[in-house]
Amino acid sequence: MSMYMDFSTSYEYETGFVPAKSMSTNNFMRGLVALWEEPATYVRQFAQAVGSVSEGYFLSWFVEKCLPGEWVSLNNDLLFNEAGITAKQWRNIRSSLLQKGVLLNRRTVAPTESQFTLNDALFEELVRKHSESTDVLDMV
Repeated sequence: MSMYMDFSTSYEYETGFVPAKSMSTNNFMRGLVALWEEPATYVRQFAQAVGSVSEGYFLSWFVEKCLPGEWVSLNNDLLFNEAGITAKQWRNIRSSLLQKGVLLNRRTVAPTESQFTLNDALFEELVRKHSESTDVLDMV
């Protein structure tokens, strides 16, 4: 099992938050698109692996932004500004992924912050297991 996961060639990607041409004049949609410098990427297999679309979206964002094994500080403001995940959604996602063992957490002392990383081996195993399954529900 590789220490580094290259999901860019192995899995089907779907982009989101890109309005159709018919919506290009709609100010609301233009404002929404402006929140992100580039379209968000959603990997359907991640959601299938953990059994949740919102957790799959978070994992898609996390894998795109963070290196394997990298510990990063995550907070409500960062997740809302970068991924559009609300504080309540983050609390639910965090709790569920920690319980499943997919997300790992540690606290630092100075400065005091909560850092997160993925359990890469477990996550890769879950994705592989669910990708090979023939009776996986299409969650999207």
